[in-house]
Amino acid sequence: MEIWPKKINHIMLFLKAVVYDHEMHFLYVALDKSVCQINVM
Repeated sequence: MEIWPKKINHIMLFLKAVVYDHEMHFLYVALDKSVCQINVM
């Protein structure tokens, strides 16, 4: 019976990690764009 909660926890952690990675990716893209604009100026 303990296998299912562990699997669900792993899935939740995996989803959280994916969402976190996507948020960080968007942050890095925004930073890259702002840095490029500053360099152009």
